Amino acid sequence: MRKYDLYCALTLLLVSMFVSAMSFKFGLGSLRTPGPGFFPFLIGLLLGCISLVMIVIPYEGSLKGRIPNERPSFGRNVLPTLIILFAYAFAMERLGYIISTSFLLLYLFKVTGSRRWFTSILMTLIVVSLTFLFFNLLLNAPLPKGIFR
Repeated sequence: MRKYDLYCALTLLLVSMFVSAMSFKFGLGSLRTPGPGFFPFLIGLLLGCISLVMIVIPYEGSLKGRIPNERPSFGRNVLPTLIILFAYAFAMERLGYIISTSFLLLYLFKVTGSRRWFTSILMTLIVVSLTFLFFNLLLNAPLPKGIFR
């Protein structure tokens, strides 16, 4: 395991512990009636599990005499992806959920995911449609309408 992978995993573990601890201040509620801190707590737990996996798996392989496979470098996509995510957050109100999320997912699938155009467009349409139906119709959550007002 590279040194910076370990630092990243430990940082994620600290962030997950912080998020989980702070979610108690909002109140967890119960499974039937979740409080405002319930989902942040679950996200903190999930992030903690992922960070523990990042720490344990490479060491497990090296302890057995195997050298773990090197992961591909995704460094060239980090800065453009961060810029796109910030643009997404600011464009959501103006363009609306459907258009801004479609552009974001199309970028993520095509550029960072290296998918073909047909696959990227199909996956974008499926994800945007399902999430819109889930949040807007089933949960009755107001999503930004943007230009579709």
